[in-house]
Amino acid sequence: MFRISSSAMLPTLPIGACPIATHYGTTLMPERGQMIVFKDTRSQSAFVFRLIGLAGDRIALEDGVVILNGAPLPQEADEIFLISEENAAHYARSVCGGQASCEVPLLRETLPDGTSYQLLEAGESRFDTMAEVTIPKGHVFVLGDSRNNAADSRLPQDIGGRGFVPVENLIGVFEAN
Repeated sequence: MFRISSSAMLPTLPIGACPIATHYGTTLMPERGQMIVFKDTRSQSAFVFRLIGLAGDRIALEDGVVILNGAPLPQEADEIFLISEENAAHYARSVCGGQASCEVPLLRETLPDGTSYQLLEAGESRFDTMAEVTIPKGHVFVLGDSRNNAADSRLPQDIGGRGFVPVENLIGVFEAN
């Protein structure tokens, strides 16, 4: 069981949620689209993000759209997410622009195999565009569902991100999307 302490996985996992992960075995590789738990080697903390890319995949972002192996992942308008005053203290600066509460659009992103999940679309971010990289052997690439609030694989560890995540650091997977 893990306690979620950031807004990086909104709307899927709110701050304070305590989801239970299935232990990751060394013979089974998680699949794209699954939420994974992994240990960060620098901080020794556990993090939860969505697995987007596997070793050998090419990945880039253009204006918030993931380009996986040369093909953009479709994103469609889905719903509206209400960030209430009770939760605004956690999200106000980064998501609500300092307001006490706000409504934020949700997008549905779909992977090539048809797996889809919701993303919190909180406007433009300086991390919406990333040059193409190839994920090295023995690593995966993760993104938060609230991409404007996630220090994920787009950012190297030396500036506070997760960088490429070594497969050996995986702890578990969450079954539900």
